[in-house]
Amino acid sequence: MKILVLGPNATLLSPILGTSLVAQSNDPIDVQQLNEIGCDAIISFGYRFKITDQILERVNGNAINIHISLLPWNRGSNPNFWSWLENTPKGVSAHWINSDIDYGDLVVQTEVQFKQEETLRSSYETLMMRAITLVSDFWTNHGFESAPRSPQFEGGSNHTKAQFNSYSHILRLGNDTPCSEISAFGKQNGLWLTAN
Repeated sequence: MKILVLGPNATLLSPILGTSLVAQSNDPIDVQQLNEIGCDAIISFGYRFKITDQILERVNGNAINIHISLLPWNRGSNPNFWSWLENTPKGVSAHWINSDIDYGDLVVQTEVQFKQEETLRSSYETLMMRAITLVSDFWTNHGFESAPRSPQFEGGSNHTKAQFNSYSHILRLGNDTPCSEISAFGKQNGLWLTAN
């Protein structure tokens, strides 16, 4: 299978995918570009553009997204931040891409436990490393041909970049802000979605 990897983290997957990786890009793509590349599958990892239905049709639905949240929690933008602000489960997920962002059937996921002394940066880095391990294990055991499909459970949460921007003022040290501060702000302001 010839795979196109989309997103700024594409190079992190190169050693895992080996010769199956035919191209990588962080730019918007269209069907004509897919035809020129000659790929028949897509892995998205941190890609900021919507993958259209036409692109999904072109690869016969062989498109998987790596998302640094425990779906269905924290779909959309800045999932790591929201998991601390809203006290929701943390982890990484691989899911099939469909027309709804981060709603596709799950391939595999794993929950990640953190200590409160984490910063937004350190927790993000841990999630990224776990995501790479997740892809490596998935690729070794399945590949696209036999990847499972499990529906996401009902509920969860969704977030946009605009929503993040309205709370970004609480990151007094940017990405080095302690997660405990983010979590405390969420609790004090009634934003927690799950119990302690």
